[in-house]
Amino acid sequence: MSLTSYIVWISIVVGVVSIGSGYVGWRLIVSSELARPWRHYAWLALAMMFVLPLGSSLAMRYAEKFTDPISWVAYVGLGFLSFVITLLVARDILWILWHGGRQVIMYAQSLFSEPTLQPTDPSRRLLLMQATNIGVLATAGVLTAYGVYQARRKPGIVNLEIPIAGLPAAFAGFRIVQITDIHAGLTVKRG
Repeated sequence: MSLTSYIVWISIVVGVVSIGSGYVGWRLIVSSELARPWRHYAWLALAMMFVLPLGSSLAMRYAEKFTDPISWVAYVGLGFLSFVITLLVARDILWILWHGGRQVIMYAQSLFSEPTLQPTDPSRRLLLMQATNIGVLATAGVLTAYGVYQARRKPGIVNLEIPIAGLPAAFAGFRIVQITDIHAGLTVKRG
């Protein structure tokens, strides 16, 4: 990989992970009511998930003996972060649809009669947000653990027979092998 393409790759990774990390920090840490030391620990953990993939990339280039442990933590953390981002976006879309729907119903009711829906209590909204934040983190943790389990499994083998009409006799019993998605790389090094 040339230096220019490496710089472009790093820039894209930093940009995407920055946006994702900022979104996670805004939706999980800022909106939480964590006590001061726990809030700092949460930001530190998020910062580590941001920095470690870059550290893994640098370790590959300049300090190979540290590559394995850094890569494991970095890529599992990056997988966890991607699940958290995806779940938060899905949760927030549902939240906007729900809240927007309630507002439309309340407005429509106010045009014709006294509204039956009451505005949401802020303390109830905060409790619901905290509960869904915990749910997002727990679900992302379970999905990440399942992903690590699947990546470490022995690859599955699927045999398919594809009958082809008019196949020349020379190709009778001919086999084609396709190998895909075996997760070989920095974290899976078995033969």
